[in-house]
Amino acid sequence: MKRIYVILLLLGTFSCFLYGYINVDPLYFDKRIDGVGGYKEYTLTNSTNKTLRYRVYSEKISNQNDMSSWIDFYPKSITLKKGESKKIKVLITAPVGTKEGEYIANLGIKEIPIPLLESTSAVSLYTNLQIELAGYVGNIKPQLSISKLQIIKNNNYLKLFGGIENIGRIRTKAEFYLENENKDKIYLGSYRLFKGDRKNLNKLEPIKINIKNIEKYKTFLVTDRDGKIILKKKIKIMEGK
Repeated sequence: MKRIYVILLLLGTFSCFLYGYINVDPLYFDKRIDGVGGYKEYTLTNSTNKTLRYRVYSEKISNQNDMSSWIDFYPKSITLKKGESKKIKVLITAPVGTKEGEYIANLGIKEIPIPLLESTSAVSLYTNLQIELAGYVGNIKPQLSISKLQIIKNNNYLKLFGGIENIGRIRTKAEFYLENENKDKIYLGSYRLFKGDRKNLNKLEPIKINIKNIEKYKTFLVTDRDGKIILKKKIKIMEGK
């Protein structure tokens, strides 16, 4: 049988991934790894009608800021029946004395053949999924910069305008909200930003609203995925023409 491996490199842009054979969630790590280390679980789901087997491995991305040798994971291989889900447990611990900064490595999930189930001479496609994981050493906080921020209300939609840039030392997910004095929030969208990334807020989809007194939402918030505030700014919602 001829075997073709399809290599898929994911940079954690999405929260989960589905590719015919495999569903993985989440697709990021983004934790502090010094001290006791950082821990996360990944759910692997077989979305096919057949039994699949995968080998799990870690891999170096580059010689600079590599953390592949610090990764402990379990199990090393997984067999999934159709529709079945199992977890991969990942612990990353930086050695004592590691310099502050962001470190990266790939977590690989490679489909491997099950000999007793292979009875055809046809060409088979095998998935080799590589997820880029990032961890950081030190008490490093995300740093973002907002420029030319505007929020325009047009009929029952809110639209963001302006730019956002990651000026910090680590990647982060930025979630955008409007907040009133009662701490009620309106979700406006999100971006994942790598170091040095700059994105246009106007590329986010308009948000439909059905809220009275929208003008009382005068605070623009940017939080990380855990709800911690990265940036806070007073804003006046403008009426569109």
